[in-house]
Amino acid sequence: MDFARYQSTMMAAVATAMTAAVATAPEPPHFTRFVRYHLTALGRFLAISLPLLIVLMGLFSLAIETTSLAPSMAALESRGLARPEALPFGISAAGWLIEALALTALFLLIQGRTGAWWMDGVVAGLIGWVFRGPILVLSIVSLSRLASEPWWPMALRWLVLYTLCGVALATTAQAVRLKR
Repeated sequence: MDFARYQSTMMAAVATAMTAAVATAPEPPHFTRFVRYHLTALGRFLAISLPLLIVLMGLFSLAIETTSLAPSMAALESRGLARPEALPFGISAAGWLIEALALTALFLLIQGRTGAWWMDGVVAGLIGWVFRGPILVLSIVSLSRLASEPWWPMALRWLVLYTLCGVALATTAQAVRLKR
């Protein structure tokens, strides 16, 4: 009889401890807990900003081609490396989509940390440009041993594009009231 009473007491203590442990256990993680953005505002922001950036990049590319501001391909043509025709539109658009996604993700990481809503966009644009401009030029020049002259002026034009895209992202975030 003592053993049966001991066993029932122990079982009751274990059950009480387990109930207390389950009651105080942390809530399992949920997706919205890590996002820290209102999902409706984030969805609106992405639905507006991604097409906007793709259009801006496409217009920039069109403006560069129509105003003859594209870099001279003479250095590449002399070595037989120049592309005889332009890239197909689908490949260009896919490149713009990748750039737009990367710049938007960078903006979302920076948003709210610079002190001014417009500065978030400028900083995101400048950081994005560092990788699209100087680092790309350095890679081309160091790997191909070509002169930096045709590439560096284009990288400076990309500075204008990326700054404009960053400010467009910041303006869109303000318009849809995207907050951290």
